[in-house]
Order: sequence, then C-alpha cells, then structure tokens
Amino acid sequence: MDVSPFTHLPKLPGAAMEWGPVALLTATAMVLAAGGLAALRRRDMLT
Repeated sequence: MDVSPFTHLPKLPGAAMEWGPVALLTATAMVLAAGGLAALRRRDMLT
C-alpha cells in the first residue's frame, strides 16, 4: 500500500532524481496549506 507520500519520492542518493513526484507533492502541500489558511480566516472568533 502506497499510503505514505514519501514512498513516491526517489530513494536518494542511490536512485536518480525525478522532479515530477517532488513537484506534485509540493503543489499538493501548497494547495492544502492555502485551504487550511483560508478555513482558519473564516473562523468565528472575537479576537
């Protein structure tokens, strides 16, 4: 089961560097972080 996102990254230094999975995981993290920050700003708090 490839549940962990780190299983899709190359095993450095023994394997060749592949930028596709790294870019995809970085873009996914950025989208999730932006969604989390947007949800944080919508909270109903007094201060």
